[in-house]
Amino acid sequence: QRGFLTEIDAAADRLTELVDNLLDLARLESGSFQIVTAPIDLAEVLAAAVAESRVRHPERTITLELVERPLPVNGDTRRLRQVAANLLDNALKFTPAGGRVEAGVMAAAGTLCFWVQDTGIGIGPEELPLIFDRFYRSPRAAGPGSGLGLAIVQGIVHAHGGHVEVASEVEQGSRFTLVLPERPQRLPEPDRT
Repeated sequence: QRGFLTEIDAAADRLTELVDNLLDLARLESGSFQIVTAPIDLAEVLAAAVAESRVRHPERTITLELVERPLPVNGDTRRLRQVAANLLDNALKFTPAGGRVEAGVMAAAGTLCFWVQDTGIGIGPEELPLIFDRFYRSPRAAGPGSGLGLAIVQGIVHAHGGHVEVASEVEQGSRFTLVLPERPQRLPEPDRT
């Protein structure tokens, strides 16, 4: 019975995550997605996300590189932590045991960046234009997934006035870099006329 209850609990968590992701995506696409910005330390946000990932995946090693602290930015702590958690989960999912997952933050040329890098299966050049499409899943993906995570990551970063850069090679790994302006501005609402 305990085993069945554990499976039911895990399935309920996956369903809740799927519903939350669908709601976030609907808000992003309708223009009603809200971020609540305040002065925050981007290094602290990433460190908290890494700490949570280490608790969820105690068997894996995640290296955190914090060259500078603090890195102040106007941002939504909860949403940026959601972005970091999603990228870390993806990196762990697509990196076999024994591979490396690394994360870090840096300041460069008027922007603040945080990145997640792995030594996993990588992304083929034919897939790169598709990875931010909603419901897209790599044919090489194993395990559960909705294909919504990267679409939401991109939407949250755009809402902060930033963008996402990706570098990847098949069987070598991937690096996702989120580039945020030092003073992020809300993007203008789309014209709905």
